[in-house]
Amino acid sequence: MENNYFKAILIFAFVSIISFVLWKFSPNEIFASIAFQGAILLLVPLALSFVYKQRFSEIGVSIERKKEIFFYSAALILISIPIMLYAARLPEFNAFYPQFFARNFPEFLKFEFLALPGFFFLEFFYRGFALQLFRKSVKNDYLAILLQNIPYFFIHYGKPAGELYYSFFAGIVLGYVCLKAKSFLPGFFAHYSGAFIFDYLNW
Repeated sequence: MENNYFKAILIFAFVSIISFVLWKFSPNEIFASIAFQGAILLLVPLALSFVYKQRFSEIGVSIERKKEIFFYSAALILISIPIMLYAARLPEFNAFYPQFFARNFPEFLKFEFLALPGFFFLEFFYRGFALQLFRKSVKNDYLAILLQNIPYFFIHYGKPAGELYYSFFAGIVLGYVCLKAKSFLPGFFAHYSGAFIFDYLNW
């Protein structure tokens, strides 16, 4: 048991370092940002998984439970809509989102499409790779969810206060759902769809 918790501490340190690098050094330019996020949130975890001979299912990459993935994704999106409708009326969010200038709807769609890989990388890292590693090390789903959520919460520092607090609770819910679905995909679909809708409401 002590060995398992030692592993959890090492994993937490690794996830925290990656989170700090992401928060501190991510470029502002869209293509550079995508490449940077892909390198540290996708390629590094995949390389480690290859070295330690982990199957994709062991890092939350699975479509085995298709019905659960669809159900949880749809439920999360529907539940978040009233929250987004309320938040979109607040000045702090109006001033911050969307984080681009689009002159028309096709241009808006272009920016949203470019943002998609970032959400994929983010959810793979936190709700796939990190979450499953914590689960395997501590043998406790709820503790694993909390451990992956602390660094995830940290990367939201500097965003509107309402989003900072919301990200903590959202990270808990997404972690729980992704464990149930045995896949990071509900987190990705819900997170990206929510961001798309929220950007549109504030556009």
